[in-house]
Amino acid sequence: MRLLTIDELASKATPKSTLSKWAREHKIPAFKIGKKCVIKEEDWNNFIQKEREAYISPLSKSDRLTAKKEGQDEV
Repeated sequence: MRLLTIDELASKATPKSTLSKWAREHKIPAFKIGKKCVIKEEDWNNFIQKEREAYISPLSKSDRLTAKKEGQDEV
């Protein structure tokens, strides 16, 4: 099992401040070891895959509900 720190995961697309916030809000399954916030590499890959799937889907469930309320046709 490989553990990744927030510093290792940070990039221009996802800065350290965002990752730290997600960890505090339990959006990513991170935990503390001493003073370091870490996440299992497998958990990070699963999180990224779920985010990718949500992004590439034509319309999220909430988008479909909003469109329905506004009287628009669903795609």
